[in-house]
Amino acid sequence: MTFVQDRAPAHTSKATQTWCQKKLLNLIVKDLWPANSPHLSPTETIWSIIDYTTYEEPASKTMKELKRRLSFAWKNVTLDTLKELAHSMARR
Repeated sequence: MTFVQDRAPAHTSKATQTWCQKKLLNLIVKDLWPANSPHLSPTETIWSIIDYTTYEEPASKTMKELKRRLSFAWKNVTLDTLKELAHSMARR
């Protein structure tokens, strides 16, 4: 497994980079990180799926309803979808 971080300030700090270089065997160093792109992150695709499912119906009127919809959306992200996203990383 190879680790790549986004360009969030917390990830670029010297302390974080030093820790990662000591602890992570396969780390892409900061200078070689790809551009910050949602296409590189399967997390963005998962959020998109959850967003679409949650807001497919008209807006929730209560926090309880919104939480119910979010829970439903997350529970309906299939294991196959997660596997497909994980396996797509080599192409990205």
